[in-house]
Amino acid sequence: RFDLQQVPLLRLSLIDVGQAGQQLLVSHHHAILDGWSVRVVMDAVARCWDDPDAVLPPPPSFRRYVRQIRQRNPQRDAYWETQARRMSRTPLPLGLPLRQASERKQVLPFTLDEATTRRLSDFARREQLTVSTLVQGAWARLLQACAGGETVLFGMTISGRHAALAGMDQMAGLLINTVPTVIDLPADRSVRDWLRDVQQQQRQNERHGDVALTDIKSAAGLNSSDALFDTLLVFENYPGAGEQEAQAVDVE
Repeated sequence: RFDLQQVPLLRLSLIDVGQAGQQLLVSHHHAILDGWSVRVVMDAVARCWDDPDAVLPPPPSFRRYVRQIRQRNPQRDAYWETQARRMSRTPLPLGLPLRQASERKQVLPFTLDEATTRRLSDFARREQLTVSTLVQGAWARLLQACAGGETVLFGMTISGRHAALAGMDQMAGLLINTVPTVIDLPADRSVRDWLRDVQQQQRQNERHGDVALTDIKSAAGLNSSDALFDTLLVFENYPGAGEQEAQAVDVE
């Protein structure tokens, strides 16, 4: 557990596991690194491990990134003002029963089998879609089945790496953001064309994603404490995730 009042919010623990050697445990608070950034940091660690004399290039400036996204952006503001006019909260169909504090966090794991995963990946590749788009489409259809209507609204976590700064893919920090996603579900639209619409909107959300959720709420006529959406979708798919896990196992 980390205390936000005390730095650093990163901890290295060397654990002696007997004859098996030692294990280095790296833990950090999510406020300083997102999943993509962990891969960036661990890749640098692996390079230095393999070559102690390696000279790494200077990392992109996170401070400069923060300064840029704090600047007023008329195009971004206009985009979210337009989106705000389409926003109508999509409630969950059933109210949650009263629970003890310890019972409110529950996990329901669900895993697709390999054959289904392969079919989805093949379909996405063939139609020039991302798997994330398919997941968003499936979630939108589920919300529509539960709540009805032709438009649904849910939160979507984005990478936050679309700023016009050099080296964004190598920047370390907390860049992710959560923005509302409004999806229309017209009955006369083919699945393929509709999914392309979903993907195009997600690209626009990413492009204009350096925005505070409180500002979007304000544009939608809500107070900062009001809920804008009842569900949040997080699709984790960052470069090098598999290689990073392999490195953690293979270092000797």
